[in-house]
Amino acid sequence: MLLYRMIAGAIAAALTAATWSRIPAPHRATTCEEPHSFSRSLVDLAGHGVASFAMAAGVSAIFLALRTNSVHAMGPLAAALVGAALSPCSSADALLARALFAEPATQLVFVIAAQCLDVRQISLVYRFFGARRAAGSCCAAIVACCVARALVQR
Repeated sequence: MLLYRMIAGAIAAALTAATWSRIPAPHRATTCEEPHSFSRSLVDLAGHGVASFAMAAGVSAIFLALRTNSVHAMGPLAAALVGAALSPCSSADALLARALFAEPATQLVFVIAAQCLDVRQISLVYRFFGARRAAGSCCAAIVACCVARALVQR
């Protein structure tokens, strides 16, 4: 599982780098209209963090309400959606994958999606790098999930 995860992660990183190198950088203003103070920046970042945690808590509550048996029989596509929405921390994703899904291929797709298609991470890429790069990251992660599933299926 570790080897497949490393291979899929390397594929996702390479595809993301290749995609980003082909996309022109977003236009940024060269001067700031109004300097932000440290406290203002801290409040802005805290607000984004609270929204992110609230979103993760809501998604977690929905999945906890579902019965484990109904989730256990889902396929790779559903595992990718669950992984992207739930987006657990990297130390918990393998444990959740094993607890939620029966097949190794589906478990690996969950792990890769939880790390590469993480909703919070994609929203961060969108905010700082723009829609094109966020879309490129999503496409690269989807390809990595497909490759990971194919590797385990052989």
